[in-house]
Amino acid sequence: LEAWVNPEQFADRTGLLCKTQSSDYGIFVNKGVPEFSVFLGDKYATAKAASPIEIGRWTHIAGVFDGSEVRLYVDGKKVAARSGSGVRKVNALPLALGADVGRRGEPGSFFVGELDGVRLSSRAVYAGETIQPARRPTPDAATVFLANMDGFIGHALWGEGPRKLIGSRVGDPVVRVGR
Repeated sequence: LEAWVNPEQFADRTGLLCKTQSSDYGIFVNKGVPEFSVFLGDKYATAKAASPIEIGRWTHIAGVFDGSEVRLYVDGKKVAARSGSGVRKVNALPLALGADVGRRGEPGSFFVGELDGVRLSSRAVYAGETIQPARRPTPDAATVFLANMDGFIGHALWGEGPRKLIGSRVGDPVVRVGR
């Protein structure tokens, strides 16, 4: 799970890419500090950075679970890792982009800023101490969905992975051209 983010501000609790609710996975940036969590067995395994990301600067954040370890990468560097294994507890909730997801699938704890290059993969795409994230990711065989945030068709978000329409917008997101 990964994205490029350009935050304008942070709250105490800020969802970035979340499908949580005592299950599944998510990336939060609480007070600007990124963390990636995966619900394994009966609890979350969480890899949390030591410091916040900068406001007003594009930053790449990636969360990886390879079956034995949960890792967090910020701007291509592994900043946190935690052992984790077991069966991931899944849910039927949507993956919220720029928010956390509530029990009924409603968004909350919103991220304020820009998102780009959001990709969910079916396998661990990154390994090692450093990675080279593409500024504009392209789909591969492991891509579940990819949204380079190029636009909306009505209320639907256009994706570049195997599913072209990957979700619907809530609220009034703005698509900025020329970045």
